[in-house]
Amino acid sequence: FVPRINNGEVEFFGINKSKIDSVVVDANFSTICINNNDDFYCILAILNSNWTKFILEDICTKFGGGALKVEAIHLKKLFYPKFDKEQLEILNKIGKKMARMSRNHHIEKSADNIILKALLGSASHKIDETVDILEKKLIEMINERKLLWK
Repeated sequence: FVPRINNGEVEFFGINKSKIDSVVVDANFSTICINNNDDFYCILAILNSNWTKFILEDICTKFGGGALKVEAIHLKKLFYPKFDKEQLEILNKIGKKMARMSRNHHIEKSADNIILKALLGSASHKIDETVDILEKKLIEMINERKLLWK
């Protein structure tokens, strides 16, 4: 689930349904249900990547006070490359780390590396440089959104 109104960076949270009986999420959040527990951590990593946050900063509604409104329609517009089995296994491990730790930019960069490798294919020698540019642009976009309303 993800808060509909985000003051800073968008952050996705997850509850593994296999570990609880039921979950209620109110209307202040958008939810994504994952039926296959094997995909849970992989999707958590992908959604918390800077790639996802960058897209959401671009397509979501900017509100007063620097808030970003993330609606279900925005989540449906997210796009990702096709991942191979090895990339999905790595994303699964990254998602497990994300679930255990508080926010960590190094882990988010790891997810970005996999996403961009799948996206860029043979041009993957530029991955580290591209990840750094992506992170800088994301920070600029968030800061710009906050400045718009001051």
